[in-house]
Amino acid sequence: MNQEIEEIVKTMQAYGKRVTPQRIAIFKFLRACKSHPTAHEIYAHVKREYPTITISTVYNALEMLVEIGMAKELGFSGLGSRYEANTRPHINLVCQICGRIEDVDDVPLMEEMRDDIKGRSDFEILDQRTEFYGLCGKCRKAPGKGR
Repeated sequence: MNQEIEEIVKTMQAYGKRVTPQRIAIFKFLRACKSHPTAHEIYAHVKREYPTITISTVYNALEMLVEIGMAKELGFSGLGSRYEANTRPHINLVCQICGRIEDVDDVPLMEEMRDDIKGRSDFEILDQRTEFYGLCGKCRKAPGKGR
């Protein structure tokens, strides 16, 4: 068993969750996918390897992965729910034309901002979500779309 699968299995077992090949496949796809897929996109991909999987199995697995902190569900206006395995603090760049979502990791000011907020208030930050909306490079260059 490779290290990635061992990590997935250990985390699920630590939370008392049932480990199935389908759940592992869903998480592996989510971790490898940088496009913030919908549940239906995940279903379409995993169905190639597991033809008998149902969309409800995918939704249940995603709900479990979110519950144990291995994934995040992101709701975007007009784009519905998207999922990602990148649970570290980062910025999501959201294209308002094509809906593409891109992660920007390791932004030094994010930690500074969190520390500043902690120092100014009695608020305990458990999670954060930061998004910038605009146009991706492809849409910006498209005729009649860019600025």
